[in-house]
Amino acid sequence: MRQSKHFRRLAAGQAVLIALTTAVLGSFVLSQASRSIERGLRVQLESQALLLLPAAVDDFARFLGDQEFAQVYRDQAAQLTAETRARVTYIRRSGEVVFDTEADGEEMENHGTRPEVLLALEAGQGSHQRRSRTLDLDHFYLARTAGPEGGVVRVSLPMDQYSDETDRLRASTIVGALLAGLLSVGLGLWFARSASLPLQRVSRAAEALRKRELPDSEKPQVSDEVELLGQTLSDLGIELKEKIEALAADEAQMRAMIAGMVEGVLAVDANNAVTFSNRAAREFLELPAEHLGASLESVSRAPGLEALVEVARGSDTAASSELQAAQGGRSLLVKAHRFVAVGRTGVVLVFEDVTELRRLERVRRDFVANVSHELKTPLTSIRGFVETLLDGALEDPDNNRRFLDKIDTNVRRLGSLVSDLLSLARIESAHEGLNLIRVDWRAVTDACVRRHEAHARAKDIELSFDDGGNGSAVLGEEEALTQVVDNLLDNALKYTPKGGSVRVSLRAEAEHVHLTVRDTGIGIPPTDLERIFERFYRVDKARSRELGGTGLGLSIVKHLVTSLEGELAVTSEEGVGSEFTVTLNRA
Repeated sequence: MRQSKHFRRLAAGQAVLIALTTAVLGSFVLSQASRSIERGLRVQLESQALLLLPAAVDDFARFLGDQEFAQVYRDQAAQLTAETRARVTYIRRSGEVVFDTEADGEEMENHGTRPEVLLALEAGQGSHQRRSRTLDLDHFYLARTAGPEGGVVRVSLPMDQYSDETDRLRASTIVGALLAGLLSVGLGLWFARSASLPLQRVSRAAEALRKRELPDSEKPQVSDEVELLGQTLSDLGIELKEKIEALAADEAQMRAMIAGMVEGVLAVDANNAVTFSNRAAREFLELPAEHLGASLESVSRAPGLEALVEVARGSDTAASSELQAAQGGRSLLVKAHRFVAVGRTGVVLVFEDVTELRRLERVRRDFVANVSHELKTPLTSIRGFVETLLDGALEDPDNNRRFLDKIDTNVRRLGSLVSDLLSLARIESAHEGLNLIRVDWRAVTDACVRRHEAHARAKDIELSFDDGGNGSAVLGEEEALTQVVDNLLDNALKYTPKGGSVRVSLRAEAEHVHLTVRDTGIGIPPTDLERIFERFYRVDKARSRELGGTGLGLSIVKHLVTSLEGELAVTSEEGVGSEFTVTLNRA
């Protein structure tokens, strides 16, 4: 009959338990027997050494001087060796070997440093187990001294005899343990079968009832308790399975949601060890690959994060703070919430990257301040001249026209400022990019250069254009290209002093066309190169306003080039000049 899994497990468990018990018991018996044999060996050697002690009473003085006396104890030692294989050695207190049954004592080295001899001289008796240098065999040594002035009698036995007895004992123990184990296994199998039969009947009955195949005459007698236990466990298993599947689905959904969040999420346990992090948190904090389980302090890249965790851990409300990441220059708004799991308090951290928000706030503040300043200056000037005219200067033929010219200049400046602001606003608010078509960039640039020739002649500046031959068609928008070239030329002519030069060139490559505007103007300091495309940013504010600049031209150029899917680069050397290069895709 096929046995059930329960029977096999029960039988296997009993067999393992019996085997372990037999092995432990056998080892214990063998250990105790070995110790008993060793104790018997020690007692035997002690009694043998005691018989020979009279030879060493006077540190072997009589043994060395009285041949008849010495012969008696030599014969006694030899007889002991013949009967028991014991080796006898007489040793003086100085370590000198007087006699040995296995070797010539005069040729043997001093034994004063032997462990058993040292112990005997100190305590009256000593023992040690080691390999004999003389016989090259493992021996058990026992040494006794004949009083404070007496010499040492050492008796030893080779360990092979002790090993033989131990081996015989081990063999007997193993055989006995195997016989006992086999008998116990047989009894265990009988008990296991007796214990598993009721459960097998319950199992078969339940399966048969489920299939409706069990005849009434074969229905087993099952106790109500067992039947109720089986039904309860079955119902509980179904309920647990459904709950586990629901929890697994919820967890998978939650993990997918957290993984896809743009906010970073990181959790630490009661010991501040990282237990969870999503992709955004790993990017924000630049966490190493092996960060789970590591302490927050060792992996954190945001100073002050540990202090925020401690504040949240001791508070019933969320703690928040804006931190700066140590690397990358990111501004992170961090909210920390504590949670309690299994009696221990952890903390969940939510990171929001507010770097761009802070940058936009700074740009907005700077923009408002700059616009206010740029509008206030010409308006103040206009107001001053108007008040002067109203106060009587209007009737002054020598000054009224000059005042009106100043008013006209500031009005034009306001007009240019408003025009540039509207252009910039239109570019930035466009929801779709420009409609890029094939445009002859050479023709657009040539027209722009011609419009600025009068301005160049007025300032005695040499303005030239190298069209680079054919192949200058690009993907662009004519009005945008015109604004780009006009602003670059206007900027170059403004900041190039009298007698200088402005050179414009086009150069076509396989996939791109490059427009370069090179001047011999005042140049741009290296510290200002990265900021010249910001709105209202001026390298020399006083000179820029004097020349009528609004501070928006290069910002417009930057936005237009980006809309044209191109690139804008600048190189400059202060006092030598600047070079702006616009690269667009060739049509």
